[in-house]
Amino acid sequence: MPRRSLSFVFTLILQTVWAAHASAHEFNLLLLAPEAATQAELDSMRAAFLIASHERDDHPDETSEGHLGGLDVQLTLARVDEAASADATDFVVAPFAAPGDPRVLVRAAVSDAVIVDATAIAQVEPEERRDLAPFADRFQTETGRTPDDVALGAYRAARVVDLIVRRFGSVDDRDALRRALGP
Repeated sequence: MPRRSLSFVFTLILQTVWAAHASAHEFNLLLLAPEAATQAELDSMRAAFLIASHERDDHPDETSEGHLGGLDVQLTLARVDEAASADATDFVVAPFAAPGDPRVLVRAAVSDAVIVDATAIAQVEPEERRDLAPFADRFQTETGRTPDDVALGAYRAARVVDLIVRRFGSVDDRDALRRALGP
């Protein structure tokens, strides 16, 4: 095989391996706000989520929204009643939706996403017993506001996703992730 062809094949193999490696180290998350959420509440949820996603595994030159469970996370935020794409979503996080809310179930079904709702948060969070005072201080510093209920819900949900993803090291085994979140 000519040297030029070998170089091309080697480059192609490296690009393929790198692409697989990069995609294995990130996941997509759809964070659903209450349908009556104001723009200020949406901003609070985004700020709170981003604070959680930068607490443990942050690094310079970030190309994602942050990290949860040691993996890059790409965040989409929408009201539960809005049409937001759930294609290629790994987690649908709805901290304020009632368990079994059909709007959440439909979004999760599109890409076999794992659902994190208020019930899952209540079942998993006691394992960590996180003190929320440092979060409240950081939220106040970054936004100039005291965290509201939607900010606290988004933060707690992000911490639960962090715990579960960190336990498994990936988001590949959706059934195991669901079992870890409880019934």
